[in-house]
Amino acid sequence: MTRRLVFYAEKQDLVNIFTEFQQAAEVYYVPTYSDNGPVTISDFTSLTDLGIDHRGSHIGNRQLQVFPKSTPCVWREYQCLIDKANAITRHTSLTDENTDALDIDPGGVYKENSIFPTEINTMHYENSEVRRMFELLKRIVKKHSAKMINGYSICSKAYENRQLYRFCTIDIKSPPEYDLRVE
Repeated sequence: MTRRLVFYAEKQDLVNIFTEFQQAAEVYYVPTYSDNGPVTISDFTSLTDLGIDHRGSHIGNRQLQVFPKSTPCVWREYQCLIDKANAITRHTSLTDENTDALDIDPGGVYKENSIFPTEINTMHYENSEVRRMFELLKRIVKKHSAKMINGYSICSKAYENRQLYRFCTIDIKSPPEYDLRVE
């Protein structure tokens, strides 16, 4: 059973949400892909460029998974072609064994005038650990939100600065008619 939580947040909103989450749950994070072998991140708020979207898209800005501290992440190695003659070894945490994790695709501000949502997803909601983490994050996001529009939560700082942003739902190249209208 899948679940999805989508919210617009500036850096300070993300810091507030994930600081509270980390105080309430013993968790760690891993990138979905790594060129440096298995990587563990203990503090979400320490991510470089937190709250910044570099791609101008709501998908693939910087995908992570969050696990309970008691659950090890299973990594898989694979070869990635750079060009016809060269390949590198990459690692991924996207494996069938990792059923105790939530997927996080952090959004944020893109080029100072657009904002993209953060998405938290799971395909394993029936798993009690996953359900517990998801419901906890959902409560925390709701607490830090100023408004809900069409299923999207707008966190306090993002809402406070709503006049500055185009609330993009898909891609910066998408027509403005596809944007979320935030009044």
